Amino acid sequence: WLKPPWAAKGGRGPPVGVGGAGPGTSASAEMTTRGWCQARLVKALYAGGLIMLGMTIQILVPKMQMCAELLERDLIAVPRPAAGAPPWAAEAAAPGASPPAATATGFAAGQAPVAAPSAPPPAAAVPEIPTTTTPRPVAQIKLIINSHAWYRVPLTVLLRSMAEAGFTRWDDVVIFVGGSTQHVPPHDPPPQFAHLAPAGTTFVNTTLNNFDFNAYSGLHLTG
Repeated sequence: WLKPPWAAKGGRGPPVGVGGAGPGTSASAEMTTRGWCQARLVKALYAGGLIMLGMTIQILVPKMQMCAELLERDLIAVPRPAAGAPPWAAEAAAPGASPPAATATGFAAGQAPVAAPSAPPPAAAVPEIPTTTTPRPVAQIKLIINSHAWYRVPLTVLLRSMAEAGFTRWDDVVIFVGGSTQHVPPHDPPPQFAHLAPAGTTFVNTTLNNFDFNAYSGLHLTG
């Protein structure tokens, strides 16, 4: 059915008046035949699409009608409260349901009573502070512990910040340093801190076996 009528009769081209060519032509006849076949194919696809659309509508319409009927039936079956009635009035009016009874006076029927406020909890007992304890005096020593001589960035920032803030009581500052200080005299600043230590600062080098955290023994020394 895709062949043109003149092809079925054994001719190689369209008759006179079709595409402007007569029998026996080659290029123009081939183009006219190809265009005629393409037009027939497009018409066939268009007709097939219309048929599929019609079949889809025939299948979906009954399904949609059935869903609408079920939804309408469910909506009709749901009880609706009257105007001005509480939300649970419709459920109470349903068959087999009993309205909630009010248990307190001053409330309309069907409304739940408000519970009475509970008494506040008793205040917690305040512990007594013993008066015989002697307050511990504040130590006059200012203690700084640096775990390792090579970890100098935090201590550098701290000493500079104290100097910029106007701190002057460097005689009260004791810096315990451990790690890489076994060759430094006990109260000399390590080379890393020699240019940062203000006058009057006391250094305590506590490294015994090159362990990084021996400086924490300064806590026991100051008791």
